[in-house]
Amino acid sequence: MEALTGIAATGWVVLGGLILAGLLVARAAWVVRRPGGAREAMILAVAGVALAVALILLKPDTVAHLPGQLAGHWKALAAAVALLVLVLAVVDFAFRRVVPLLQRARRAPVDNARPDRDAVALLAIGLVVALLAGSALAGALVVPETAAPPAAGQTGATPSASPGQTAAPPAVDSVAPVDGVRAFDLPGGPMDLAMDGERSGYIVLDTAGVIRFTLPVDDGQALDVTTVAGGIDHGRGVALRDGTLYVVDLGPVCAVEGADCNPRVANQNPPDQDVEIATLATTSARVRAFSVDQDGSLRAGNDILSDIPVASFAHAANGLTVGADDRLYLPVGNVDWLWAAPDRVAEAHIAHPDWLGTVLRFDESGAQPEVFAHGLRNVYEIGFDPDGRMWAVDNNGPTLGGWLTEEVLQVKQSADYGYPYDGTYGTWTRRTDGPLWTSPHVGSAGLAWSDDVGLGPGLLSGSCGYLALFSLEERPIWPEDNGRWTQTDLLSRVPGCITSVVPISAHELLATVYGSAEQGKLLLVRLADGG
Repeated sequence: MEALTGIAATGWVVLGGLILAGLLVARAAWVVRRPGGAREAMILAVAGVALAVALILLKPDTVAHLPGQLAGHWKALAAAVALLVLVLAVVDFAFRRVVPLLQRARRAPVDNARPDRDAVALLAIGLVVALLAGSALAGALVVPETAAPPAAGQTGATPSASPGQTAAPPAVDSVAPVDGVRAFDLPGGPMDLAMDGERSGYIVLDTAGVIRFTLPVDDGQALDVTTVAGGIDHGRGVALRDGTLYVVDLGPVCAVEGADCNPRVANQNPPDQDVEIATLATTSARVRAFSVDQDGSLRAGNDILSDIPVASFAHAANGLTVGADDRLYLPVGNVDWLWAAPDRVAEAHIAHPDWLGTVLRFDESGAQPEVFAHGLRNVYEIGFDPDGRMWAVDNNGPTLGGWLTEEVLQVKQSADYGYPYDGTYGTWTRRTDGPLWTSPHVGSAGLAWSDDVGLGPGLLSGSCGYLALFSLEERPIWPEDNGRWTQTDLLSRVPGCITSVVPISAHELLATVYGSAEQGKLLLVRLADGG
């Protein structure tokens, strides 16, 4: 159902509950005009309003997203009309058939014209409880519609162990073709990964610099970890090219006295817009270049690109990738809380406001960076297929034109993806290219081409709690109607957000998991031969 409409199970339960609430209030307005109908009307009105308020309080994000998810999406609108008819039929049946049964059970006089108020109360309460229970069940079965992308302060880490030691197997569920998962503890929150050999590479940590690691040969051995660079406030992206390691450093994020810029605890009200403007004005990221010695150690780095705008911990300069043309590509997050007031960005007086919500392209010197694509909300990492096409997953969130879902994109040069003006489904005013698929997961970050590990053409996408495979049943690749896409969750219940995914052999990949700023995981995922 979600693949057809873009609305998860929780959304449909909540929508059904809101429809029911509206029908109960409408029935109250109708029966209040009958003689002696005031008490029944009061019961129905209270039940309807209580249900609506409960749904709004329990699932505020879901309620807020529904208009944007329905607007301009004919399949979702058709399903919503069908749901309206279904709920209407259920309510009609309940009052015509169930109320008389309840009256008989109470040995009360049966009068369909003037139902017994106790029977009406029992029915109304029963409908409300059933809908709330259904909403809670659906919420437990599917991932929430909103969650912030990986950022400082996120919780969910597993119990600590000594850095580099093999941790106890995480509580991760997997499906075929995953043959096994091995987890290693890291001395900080990992944000990106770059390999310098078949079994070794570099990981940039949120607040603990850059480490170099070597995978153990045997399962009983520990991960070899060495810190090779410090002096980095908030590391984010890392890439290796021709003996140089490039590292993205966000700097001292949120240098606003007394402000809490953690997107997980702040909400979307005017004071938060002010905090975001202050963060844009006081924080900027840079790309640093370190020479790599033969032993893997790094020599002092120099800045090749600076003044990159940072809106918040989660919306900043993100993962770094070497493209098929041997140039460097850097996604930059757009505004978060300022989505409703994008014109206020000018108040921050930042050096490059046009870099917000883009993919930047630049060479090894950082000279003359150019905007490859713009109008993105918060792409964390990009990937390339063998034909040199760029792929990404854009994180979900509100826009002026409706809700933006977690979108799988083929990022095209000079394309405008509309944020913060256009959502996924509504009428587009600026957007020139749309998604090829939408994901039910949130906080999408790590990305890799799935055929590199024998899983066929498609994308491996890490997110908060999941490693998903977006694959195709057949070529041609990426048809416009999305009809050949399939999705499989290779890993679920991952203890944190997967920030990078890197194939290392024909049937092995590494994934970094951000659990908190102090600790994360490196997962070695083995796939069955041939996928």
